[in-house]
Amino acid sequence: MKNSFVTILLICLTYGLYAKPQFQIFKSNRMDKNGERHGKWKTYWNEGRENIYRKGKFKHGLETGKWKYYDELGNLVKTEKYVSNRKIIITKNYFASGKLESEGEAHLLNETDGTLHYLWQGTWKLYNQPGKLVREEEYVKGIRVNLNKAPYHNE
Repeated sequence: MKNSFVTILLICLTYGLYAKPQFQIFKSNRMDKNGERHGKWKTYWNEGRENIYRKGKFKHGLETGKWKYYDELGNLVKTEKYVSNRKIIITKNYFASGKLESEGEAHLLNETDGTLHYLWQGTWKLYNQPGKLVREEEYVKGIRVNLNKAPYHNE
C-alpha cells in the first residue's frame, strides 16, 4: 500500500513538472484560462533569464501581495506590498548597499482611458546612506505638499 502511494505521488509530481504550462504546478509565469498572468511571476533583465528584474504574484492579471525589484547586479532596489484590495501599495526603496532609502505608500489611479498611474500618497520617510532619517515629505496624489526635516538630524 505504501509503495502504491509513493508511485502515484511520483507520477503526479513528474506530470506536474513536464505537463503543458497551464497544468504545471511548480512553474512560474503562468496564465489563467482568460490569458491573464496568474500565480508566481518573474521578469528578467535579459533574455538569458540570469538576472531577475522583479518577482511576485499575479491574481488574474493584477499584482498582489509582495513584489521585489532588483537592479541588473541582483541588488534589491524596491519592495511593494499590495494591500486593501490593491488600493494601497506599501513601498520601500533601497540604496545599492541594501540600506533603506525611502518608505511610504503609493496609490494606483486608473484613468477612464485605462491608463494606470502610480502616485505617492501620505507621509514618505527619506533616509541617508548610513540609515538615519533625513526628512519626511507629505504627498497628495503624487504632489509634494509639505517637507519636514527630521529635528534630530544634522545635514
